Amino acid sequence: MKFCALPIFLGLLSNVLVNCIDESQTDATGLVLSYSPGISSTAVSVYQRFKDRPLEGPSVILPAGPVATTAPISTDRLLSVGTTVFAANRFQNTIWMYDLSGEPRLLDTVESGGLTPCSFAYSKNILYVLNCAWNFFGNVGTGIPSVTAFSVVPEDKEILKPLPKYTREDKQEDKGILKPLPKYTRALDAYESLGGTQIEVTPDGKFLLVAIQGQPSVSATNQGALLTFSLDGGIPSDEPTEVLSGINWFAAFEMAEFNGQTFIYVESLNDASVAPYRLETNGSLTPVGPAVVGPPQGADAALCWLYRVRNYLYGTNFGTSTITSWKINETDGSVSLLEEAAGGANAHRTVVIDPATNVTQSGLLDMVASEGILYVLEPSDNVPVFLNILVPMDISSFVIEDDGSLTFSSKTNTHEANSGLAVIDLTPAPTNMPTSAPTPASSSASAASPLNMMATIILAIVGGLLL
Repeated sequence: MKFCALPIFLGLLSNVLVNCIDESQTDATGLVLSYSPGISSTAVSVYQRFKDRPLEGPSVILPAGPVATTAPISTDRLLSVGTTVFAANRFQNTIWMYDLSGEPRLLDTVESGGLTPCSFAYSKNILYVLNCAWNFFGNVGTGIPSVTAFSVVPEDKEILKPLPKYTREDKQEDKGILKPLPKYTRALDAYESLGGTQIEVTPDGKFLLVAIQGQPSVSATNQGALLTFSLDGGIPSDEPTEVLSGINWFAAFEMAEFNGQTFIYVESLNDASVAPYRLETNGSLTPVGPAVVGPPQGADAALCWLYRVRNYLYGTNFGTSTITSWKINETDGSVSLLEEAAGGANAHRTVVIDPATNVTQSGLLDMVASEGILYVLEPSDNVPVFLNILVPMDISSFVIEDDGSLTFSSKTNTHEANSGLAVIDLTPAPTNMPTSAPTPASSSASAASPLNMMATIILAIVGGLLL
């Protein structure tokens, strides 16, 4: 998960229903999940993926709480660990946990312990949550970000039940699988109103990395920071062991291990660049090369996401609706620009242009990859943009070639408002997922009705007046 802060609000009024599960065999090799916030309810839609054809579905829709709003630049709002999935409802301040190993089940729902959870990290049966402390619309930091944590207790299969159809009257139910760990909580008081964006645990499990964006404004520069906490038995140090400050509107970061060394790649939205660092054994960060600019800088620069596949980095640019790629030198960790517009400059979608400014008002959002395919979340073609609202989204698929280049493969029209992606690899293929997509009449993936669109616009107008 990783959403750009430029939109004011993302949401469609939809009926979130869980579709019946067909017991027929399927040749699906995995699942792609999208987080779908709406005005009346929120859901996680599950699509099947295949080796030889586009995504199909959604085959099931998982409830994720009541009304939710779009996230800021946040990663891992959806997190998959094996066939377990975690989702954050930032309006309700809750965490939802699902099991997709068989018949989809809701395992647990708990309060996050902070304000607007928007990013997860998982290590050694511990779920770390970054409560990003954003306002309702996800465009201004408000309050104090914090880190909370939960132990993931092996579930008792007897207490699990088939996922029921969801209504707005349903209440969250704490089943005790996710247990809060108060000793792990860290309030980030020094970064009040600056907003968090991402949390990760290093591959060796020794450090916890937390990203602070800074106020999302082109005029509020160099407020971003990357905080490094050492982990002792999984418990974060009382204070960061390292603070990388002065980042020009911090968007996201990625990690990689080469030759026994851990490297961190820091993305700046305003600078439209990626800067490489080596993580030392004491938690300090050492630059290993210059920051490398990707998309053109200026009004169109809005590098929102970063995702690594092998020794390649991919960044989505909200401003020009392109994917930029970099190549990592596996010897020293430095980066070089591979393609400014990988997969073709806007070859796969129509960019919406604001005639007053001649810049895009909508662009590429989240990314996730599996089995050599990069899935990218983007607004549907030819969809008008009103008050920077992003309406129905598509999931575009790209083949990741051996040389890191991208080849456009297919597009799946979700007809939903989405703000996050995750993937699950299934081996062998499950036998309980339907072999074809549900009919529009029974799925919230059907086209948004005029009533849905009107509700979205009215709420956005009211929200805009309040800002």
